[in-house]
Amino acid sequence: MTAPEPAPRPAGWEVSAGSSVPAAQGVPVEQSRPVEHGALAGRVVLVAGSARTTHRAADLLGTAGATPAPLVVIATEAVRSAEVDAALADLAAGRYGWLTLTSAAAWEALRPDAGEADEAAALAADPLQTPGSGHVDLGGARVAVVGPGTAEAVRADGVEPLVPDPAGGAVELVPPLAEAAAGTRVLVVRGDLARPTLVDGLRAAGTAVDEVVVYRTVRVTGDRGSRTMPSVDDVVVTSPSAVDGLLAALGAPPARVRVVCLGPTTAEAAEAAGLRVDLVGTSSLVGLVDLLASSLADPAQPSPSPEILSSRPPAPEEASPPGEAP
Repeated sequence: MTAPEPAPRPAGWEVSAGSSVPAAQGVPVEQSRPVEHGALAGRVVLVAGSARTTHRAADLLGTAGATPAPLVVIATEAVRSAEVDAALADLAAGRYGWLTLTSAAAWEALRPDAGEADEAAALAADPLQTPGSGHVDLGGARVAVVGPGTAEAVRADGVEPLVPDPAGGAVELVPPLAEAAAGTRVLVVRGDLARPTLVDGLRAAGTAVDEVVVYRTVRVTGDRGSRTMPSVDDVVVTSPSAVDGLLAALGAPPARVRVVCLGPTTAEAAEAAGLRVDLVGTSSLVGLVDLLASSLADPAQPSPSPEILSSRPPAPEEASPPGEAP
């Protein structure tokens, strides 16, 4: 099946006007306190990431009154190998006490038909298609996750996971999981770009751990899901790999554009790439949009969001020109 030709790419950060962003039909929005309607009215917010994440963010941003511009720069491909099949067979057979995930993509990649309907292959036909379907056979194992987005994906299948403080990450998961998993074996399923923080921490704590890569992150070439806008006020980057994808697609944003990162790991990657990071939300998309809205409110008013990790003042006007990578 031949993929359709991608739409013309926006010309850097100063792009043509007159386009619109379609509603993200059928995409679940995180259940949390809604951002005040209209709080972001008049702002154009570009969101870089995977298809599902960018379109979920677009729904939330639209509700808050912003004009969202989802820019799909990454996708996931489920990995099906002898190693993965053996690990999943052992999981179903009850040989693990715990299954641990650091992303929702890892959960989706465990589904029986994930290798046949991965996100990367589905982009041409439907950018919002779920990577896989079917029941994940846990074999009685409990589930531990990092981040509310991962927890939400697991709960959607009726499984209540162990999840640390939403503001925490893999480091914060290690102590409670090591204690709960004492005397059992832990299976960590991850993406090919995941950091070894969780596995190394568990092993250092004396936990028996097996790990397996169940999906890989790939860069999406061409313009998938983005829409041209007369100007961009804020850019939201949703993952470390989305940082690279954003720079490859559009270059560094001009100094007038605020850079907002989802999670401290994404912020670290953005800063390492030479970007000035203005705002950092701890983990959830709802919290991130709330952070964006509250940052524009009266500074004398207390922030309503527990998701705020930091708010950094803009740097002097010395960012790279539009369209140029740092």
